[in-house]
Amino acid sequence: EDDDGTLVVWTSRIDRVCPPLEDKDVAEACSKKTTCMDCSRSPGCGWCSSPHLEMKSRCSSIKENEKMCPTERREEKFNSVPTIIKESKEQTSRWSKAQLHPQQVELAMNVGDIQYLDFTYLFISSGTSLTHDLPENVDLKIFSSCGGDNLLTEISRCSGIFNGVTVKFYARFHLKSCPEKSSDWEKSYKLTLSQGDVLDIDLKMFCSCSCDKFSTDGICRNDKKTFLDINPCAEKNSCSECLQDSACNWCSDSKFSYFDGSPLPRCNNDNFFTSDLCP
Repeated sequence: EDDDGTLVVWTSRIDRVCPPLEDKDVAEACSKKTTCMDCSRSPGCGWCSSPHLEMKSRCSSIKENEKMCPTERREEKFNSVPTIIKESKEQTSRWSKAQLHPQQVELAMNVGDIQYLDFTYLFISSGTSLTHDLPENVDLKIFSSCGGDNLLTEISRCSGIFNGVTVKFYARFHLKSCPEKSSDWEKSYKLTLSQGDVLDIDLKMFCSCSCDKFSTDGICRNDKKTFLDINPCAEKNSCSECLQDSACNWCSDSKFSYFDGSPLPRCNNDNFFTSDLCP
């Protein structure tokens, strides 16, 4: 959007860059973040988990982090645009035709990110309404001229469309914050048109760091507390031992793992984020 709030439709990815704040202002704000998790949820900030560097604050601007932190120790955030997983549904007969394109997309977003997705809809009935089940921490606005010659405006419905006309829409996604429950950091949602067509949205949010794992020497906090320091239940090796402590819970599900498939300790503190990952 430009300065007066009008939607700008970009023609290339190079143009999809907003001017950053002064780096010194970003660095100052980032330096107040004391954990990698808080740092990763702050736009423009980057974390250095290297145990070989002594640092007063491990959170700094992304530019500063690239200067001082070894590449393999930088907590890299997502850097992507919407990915089309499924463009069209299969035709069940020669008379059937997919009205909605695409059918399924994947979004990988950091807190503060804004991503745009173009989609089209072939009208057979004269109008449609658009609804979604995205959570409150994701702001979705949909823009279209509804097939007319007017400027793009934010819409929730298009009506009066002639049969056979294809209309283009622009969806604007803004990730405002991370959900409280870690099980919601990767989840699928739906953008639904009133005729029943559905655009599936597989949403991944960058809300934690690789150094938040059990088996790593990465430093995830300025106070250098380890995974076991803040999640002491993880030291317990059996269900019976785990449940003897009222602050601990045990996950017996065979699919219990971190998002990338790496293993997690089965015993965890009730208020630690790994507990919510148990199916």
